[in-house]
Amino acid sequence: MIALDLDDTLLRSYLSISYRTRNAIKRAEAAGIVLVLASGRSPAAMERFARLLRMHKRPGYLICNNGTIIQESHTGKIVYTIQIPVQPALTAFDLANAEGFPVQLYDDDILYVSKPNEFADL
Repeated sequence: MIALDLDDTLLRSYLSISYRTRNAIKRAEAAGIVLVLASGRSPAAMERFARLLRMHKRPGYLICNNGTIIQESHTGKIVYTIQIPVQPALTAFDLANAEGFPVQLYDDDILYVSKPNEFADL
């Protein structure tokens, strides 16, 4: 198994995967290696890159939303999910917001942000 982070690791600065890297991944998979993509992104935001790597054609995994969702790449089936209970989430939001940090919340494939920031549009 090979697990690869998307942003600033697998993806180049203009959100592409090099031909050389795609070929190396293809060779690894031909040798029996299972590919896992990991990111803070939502499943919908990761789908483009999974399709580019043709992960929808064979077993693999997407670790999404900073590890709160794990889904099979070829079926879309969620094999693991965890959510923060409401009260601790509200407490964390209040603490971060009071310090001026931008807060991002995911509800399925919808992203809510407390204030505009450089990462929200990505």
